[in-house]
Amino acid sequence: MLQSRFLFLFNAIWLSFALNQYAYATDAEKDVQHTSRPYGSWHFVDERPPWLGRSGHAMFEFHGKLWVVGGTGWVRDNVGIMSYHEYGDAWCSRDGIDWTQITDAQPWKMWWQGGVVSGSRIWVSAGTSHSLWYSTDGAEWTRATSSAPWCPAADMMGNLQDLAGSLWMVGGCLWPSTSEAWFSQDGTIWTEATGNAPWSSRSGNSLTAFADRLWLMGGGTYTDLNDVWSTTDGANWTEATPTAAWRGRGGHAATAFEDQIWLTGGAYSTGSGHSGYETCLNDIWHSTDGVNWTQEPNAPWSVRGGHAMASYNGRLWISGGSALDGISDNDLWCLSPVSVAIGMGRAPSSQVGDPLTLTLSAQGFLDDITCQWLKNGTAIPYATTETYHVDHLALTDVGDYRCQVTDMYGFVFTTDAFHVAVAEKVPAASPVGLALGVCLTASVLVLRQRKSLHRSR
Repeated sequence: MLQSRFLFLFNAIWLSFALNQYAYATDAEKDVQHTSRPYGSWHFVDERPPWLGRSGHAMFEFHGKLWVVGGTGWVRDNVGIMSYHEYGDAWCSRDGIDWTQITDAQPWKMWWQGGVVSGSRIWVSAGTSHSLWYSTDGAEWTRATSSAPWCPAADMMGNLQDLAGSLWMVGGCLWPSTSEAWFSQDGTIWTEATGNAPWSSRSGNSLTAFADRLWLMGGGTYTDLNDVWSTTDGANWTEATPTAAWRGRGGHAATAFEDQIWLTGGAYSTGSGHSGYETCLNDIWHSTDGVNWTQEPNAPWSVRGGHAMASYNGRLWISGGSALDGISDNDLWCLSPVSVAIGMGRAPSSQVGDPLTLTLSAQGFLDDITCQWLKNGTAIPYATTETYHVDHLALTDVGDYRCQVTDMYGFVFTTDAFHVAVAEKVPAASPVGLALGVCLTASVLVLRQRKSLHRSR
């Protein structure tokens, strides 16, 4: 009887330990990995698209394609002679590589004040001429008005936007000093929401629509500004922050992408008078509320201002612009969101002698990547493929494993830690002992039942 009780107790302890080991391992298998910063990987789409270099142009998605429209630019020809262009052309592409020219020279020359999609139409504001044009296909254009009432100066550059199906022109003139917001349902009749917004008159600011609001950011007068304002009706403005984390600037680009506001590039001034100069930027920022901003690593594209930015096909696209040499670029880049995670392929027991396979899942990269596996923060020699394998686990293999992924521009993406636990092998229970334990349990239950019946009599 004593031996049977001992065998029963031994098998019960063994069974409990084995079940606990199995539960621990399956919990580890369910571990979900997330991507660390940076947010995405840059891809150089094309150095020389067929459209000429330009700044102050518009880029947007329309009819399932990426469009580039209008702008101005100083372009150097093959013998080094520079010439100035004002463009009335429109181009579109499904992939950013193969482009189709929809129109060559329209009567409008769209520069700085911008283009936008509203409803089923493309709208462009043509320079300082106070004219507004629209098209349903990018080829045939109709003039909605030749006498729009907003400020005539070029200070309102890039400030044509769509909000809830209405067209908005928002910006300020330096002379005369104004801070205006106008809206229209048809592009012909315009209503002034305010002629004296609480933000100061400025030029070179950005304007974008995000989260059912218009957002006005940065720009400057004689001082580079980094304030952020928003509105739902153009009349009542809320200051999100007077000093955003990014430095004051003008000529930057902003757009909504992946449920955030994104802001890139531009230029800031230092010094004054003849000793003053400007510095162009290629930094990248994003925010969910206009208050708290996160900086990404500086982009691999060159510093510039006057460039265009758009969200298309799940990616953030950058085109054109110019640095301080005045020559306009026509290169094209896109930022692709990426995710890196570790998957596990191993027996759930995780015991000494078992095999281990960790596999990297890297999604969203458009170019070649390199890998490096880490254990407790230290690089594992020769572990540079997308799979890390151990034939027979040892107790020394316990630790936190990560994989670092590096794209072709040197940006590093690191997975969350994946903890590997290894236990000593548990001796297999004797089949005879297990059977005796089960019999003993049954006998004890029968004896207890008989005693209970006897007492009840």
